[in-house]
Amino acid sequence: MTKRTTNPHPHLDGALALIRHRGAWNFTAPISLSILFYVRSLLIDEAFRSGAPLPKDVQSWSSLVPENEQLPGFRLDTINLDLANLKAASFSAINSPPTKFRSSQIQSTIKDAVSIDHRLAEWGDNVPETWIPVRVSVPSECIPHTLQLYQDYCDIYKAIFLASLWNKLRLSQIEAKYTLLSLLSQLPRTFSNVALIESCQHGIQTLADDICATVPYYIGDRMKPGRAGDRDVKYPHAPGRPPTPDHYQSGPTMGGWSLLAPLGTLTRMNIRLREGQRQWIGGQMARIARVYNITKIGPGPKKTVVN
Repeated sequence: MTKRTTNPHPHLDGALALIRHRGAWNFTAPISLSILFYVRSLLIDEAFRSGAPLPKDVQSWSSLVPENEQLPGFRLDTINLDLANLKAASFSAINSPPTKFRSSQIQSTIKDAVSIDHRLAEWGDNVPETWIPVRVSVPSECIPHTLQLYQDYCDIYKAIFLASLWNKLRLSQIEAKYTLLSLLSQLPRTFSNVALIESCQHGIQTLADDICATVPYYIGDRMKPGRAGDRDVKYPHAPGRPPTPDHYQSGPTMGGWSLLAPLGTLTRMNIRLREGQRQWIGGQMARIARVYNITKIGPGPKKTVVN
């Protein structure tokens, strides 16, 4: 009899049971491997929500793909797997009894958090050059005046899936830095600890700004429901590269939906943001709800601000 996991989602639980029954090492064909690692990605998301570590067998799936064949998205998920485990270890360390070992346990977890934060930064430094967004600032003919900008710039990507991958990275980096702040709050405020705290807070603010800078690219100046391919919608573009026909199709169908997770995460986490930024994000989520006829976007659980 297959042991039931603590996963509250029966379909995901069932998928994991089937993989274990067949044996993950038997997933060798390209299609079956893509299914396997799609399930892994869902399990990682669930681990973030539940705060529980990934099962050991799921952690071993990474070895099924040779390192030189691992695509950037795959490598990012592998780092996120370690980040989900770090989040669970951090909760355990912070809530452990006040024994003489507690401080060393927290220090060890901080080292792991710093290592994962560096790995995430290195991922962004090593993607193909064509994946790197182009930043355009006002005044510029590349930015229609009808766009809603958070600051005086926005970022342009080659495709929506790349913008979503970058936002996935940013959310992971925010989670890593937030975890670091949680751990550091348990230690004395030494000079080095305060410097790391300030670095994390600055990094979170920069990442939140970068997520906000994707909004115009995703949904342009749309204010109401429309249709795919509508050329009346204005989008920003890179110099000499007007919006592609594909973007006029995918922007209306995927753009707003792709923003719900990153913007929603920023509103749910009580991270320290610049004054007025949380309200701007809330306004964009309300705009997305109008454009896509979403009746309710729940606020979700909040976390305590870590200073």
